[in-house]
Formats: sequence, C-alpha cells, structure tokens
Amino acid sequence: MKHMKKILALLMTALLCIGVLAGCGAVEDTQTVAKVGNEVITAGELKYAITIVKMQSVGQLQGDAVEEFWSTEKDGKDAESYIREKAMELLLNIAAMAQAAKDNNLTVTAAEVDEEFETNQESYQQTISTYGTSEEALKAILRKQMLYNKYGERVLLSSERFNPSEEALKEYFANNFYKAQHILKMTVDQTSGQPLAQADIEAKKAEIDSLLAKAKGGADFKALMMEHSEDSGKEQSPDGYVFAEGTMVPEFYEGTVALAENAVSDVIESSYGYHIIKRLPLDIETDFTANLSSVQSAYMVAEEDKVVAELLATMEVTQDDAKIDAIPVRDAQ
Repeated sequence: MKHMKKILALLMTALLCIGVLAGCGAVEDTQTVAKVGNEVITAGELKYAITIVKMQSVGQLQGDAVEEFWSTEKDGKDAESYIREKAMELLLNIAAMAQAAKDNNLTVTAAEVDEEFETNQESYQQTISTYGTSEEALKAILRKQMLYNKYGERVLLSSERFNPSEEALKEYFANNFYKAQHILKMTVDQTSGQPLAQADIEAKKAEIDSLLAKAKGGADFKALMMEHSEDSGKEQSPDGYVFAEGTMVPEFYEGTVALAENAVSDVIESSYGYHIIKRLPLDIETDFTANLSSVQSAYMVAEEDKVVAELLATMEVTQDDAKIDAIPVRDAQ
C-alpha cells in the first residue's frame, strides 16, 4: 500500500541496513512478551524495535546532548521506559494490522515468506552474521509485514476513508500543515555531523543574536535569510517550508506552532544549530497544490493511526510487563 504508515517501511528498511539486535539480557529472543489476538510478539522483535526507536531518538545527538537525553523525562517517564514503550507501541500496531488481515481471510504462506527471504538473502544473511539474530526472527517480521501490506492493499485502500475528496484533503491541510522561513547558524560540521569547536559555537551564537535583533527590529526577514542562513535548502524553498508534524526536527516544528502568523521567534536551538523562525500564513490553494503528495501521505498516515486504534480496541491484547521491562535499552548493542 503506497501510503501505508511508515512503521513497517521503517522497520524493514532498517532491518536490511542494520539488522536486528542480537539477543542479550535475561529474556531469550524466542520468549513471548505480548499477544494481539493470536499474533505473538517475541522478545527478539522487541529488542529490534527498541534499537529502531533509540536510533531515531538519540542516534543523531552528539556530546552532552546524549547524556541530557538519557537524564531527561519524556511524557513523565524516564528515557529508557519511554523508548521501551514506544517500541512496544510499534509492535502492537503491526500485530494488530497482521491480525486484521487474517480476520479478513488474508493469508501469507511459509513458502511466500521463504521466497521473500531468498529475494533479499544477501542482506538478511549479513544481518544474521553481523548481529547474531536468527533466521526465525527475521522471517517472523517478514510474515507480519506481508500480512500488513495485503490488508492495506486489499481492504483499506478500497474503503471510502482512504479515498478522500479534495475538500477533505484541503481541510486536513489547513488544520495540520504549517509554513515557515528560518535563519540557521549551524553548530555542527555539515560534512561530518560532528559538533564545531566551542569557540566556533560561541561565534555562531553571537551571529544569530545579532540577526535576531535585526529581524525583531523590522528588517526584511527573507533578505536576512537569503544572505545569512546556512540552510542549504533556502535556494530551493526561498518562500518557506510547508510541513506537518514529524517532517522537521521537533524544535523547529514546535517553535513554528507556537508562533502567530507572521511572528518571529526568539533563538531556538536544535541538533543542527541556532534557528530564528518566521511563521507564514498558508495559501490554501497554491501551497496545497504544490504539496499535494505530502498532504495525501500525511492524511493516509493519520487515518491509519485511527484504524489501528480502532482495531486494538476490539482485540484481546496481553503483555508480560516483567519480561518487557527486563529487556535493556540504553546499554543494548
């Protein structure tokens, strides 16, 4: 399904690229940690999902930012519990979709799984040899993915809710997308991604503070951006980025949402560096047309979120919290 939720695409892409986490800790990979209907989630799958969530959350951080992440609560939970919970959420969603596929008389045979495995055997064997995971665990993930895809293609895509009208898409666009320009002074090396020397970071802070004073003083924001911003995308998007949640770093998204239209932010720091953001009004016609593909994808993801929640509400879900909590997060390989 072209626009189905990125969970499975993300998991399987990462599976091919980095592999499943090798078994570690007191809980064996084959042990069941949760069930959705009769779909089983194993400890090995959870270890893998934890790796993915951790990579997303902390993989791009450098230096002190790493320790700050681990020492800061997220949604009222310590960082390890938060990552473990998000990993379980991913797996429960996947299992719910796989169970729904079976409830709609869709099947995936062992032969189909074997064929898919053989198609990408080199990548999978590299995963097995490098990370010590089992072929059984990889094939379990493949089977869920294939059921997930069949359910999307044969059930969801044929439903009315996944064939929205232009009016519905425009309403979604107006309520969920934002537009902003920004001035960026980078505090990481653009080639290596490593933090700049402290003296250079301090110089960047002085530069951004000076630009903020000019922006707040009424200078033309676009002119300041085009002359001083270190964002390589400014040439392609001089009139601003149009985006929804999840497509920009959180600080940029949250900073934009907090602004009134045409307002300018104070200096906002992200993993890229220092930003000054100006929120712009959306043009519902022009911006919608220019970003139609992104709007359609985001709409489908939002609808799928609703489908998963509806499915989980009707299915029997069990979890072994003791086994789940015994799986390491921060120190996992």
